[in-house]
Amino acid sequence: FMTDQAVYVLVFNMEWFLNANDIADCEKYLRFWLNSEVIHTTNKETQECAPIALVGTHADKVSKEHYRGISDRLEQMFRFNPAWANIITYRSEDLCFFPVNNMEGTKDKHVKQLLQSVEQRIQEEWYINEKFAIIWMKCFDLLREKAKTKAFLTFEECQDICCGKPLIEDEETEFTEFLKFAHAKGAVLWHSDDTRLRKLVILDPIKFFVHPATYIICHYGNKGDEVDHRRDVHEKCSKRFVKDWELMTSRGIVTPTLMRNLLDGFKDNYDAIVRMMVRYGLCYPMASNVIAAEDVDAHHRCNMLVPSLLLE
Repeated sequence: FMTDQAVYVLVFNMEWFLNANDIADCEKYLRFWLNSEVIHTTNKETQECAPIALVGTHADKVSKEHYRGISDRLEQMFRFNPAWANIITYRSEDLCFFPVNNMEGTKDKHVKQLLQSVEQRIQEEWYINEKFAIIWMKCFDLLREKAKTKAFLTFEECQDICCGKPLIEDEETEFTEFLKFAHAKGAVLWHSDDTRLRKLVILDPIKFFVHPATYIICHYGNKGDEVDHRRDVHEKCSKRFVKDWELMTSRGIVTPTLMRNLLDGFKDNYDAIVRMMVRYGLCYPMASNVIAAEDVDAHHRCNMLVPSLLLE
């Protein structure tokens, strides 16, 4: 749910750079998040991604003599990454990252510099001076309050809450613009370009989407593994759909039958959850004619490839 109207902070442990065995994993971790930021926040008009600050923790354990070497190594690793052009640098120290001591919190001078640098960069962004109807703030407040008890609203329910005197009077044009604005600000998730998903205004993405998705994307584990995220529904499906289960855990391919049964606890929103998994690249239809199919439910009838389940 990353948007271009934000400044991002990517945190890493500076101790990783002092251990040759950890550097490769550190680079992989940082590259994943930098690439994610480029993919999801690049503005179509400017072709620039959102600003990002790199923050190295454990300054209480890593001496400042190492900072220059870490900074140079980061630049060597990522100078050709599209995100690098929008890295917020620590100018006074001539570093490409901010070394911080979490033990001191906001008393740490580097944390103070980080906050100041981020605030300054935010003030330079175009959306800070964007004008909008002040009444929209009241609508934001109403939706935040609703989010305490509901993970989503139908389009019509949201319309009833936000429209009418003294709120948004234009239930068509202005209300639609408000939802697009709220989506861009991260206040709600509203996919206006999808005929099915536009019917839902998602107030709590974690509860509505991320939590169900972890029923598919998780570590299923084997005997002796230290990590095993299996729930009761996984045990049930592994015994009931043996071939389908083997296909998923060995090749990352999820059949429609297995997908529906794994998400049985979320069947009221099953269609939206699967469509969002496809939209965000968490799974891919394995039939080439499905992606462009006019039948919006076609992807429910084919196998899905879940990249995160592929064995390394």
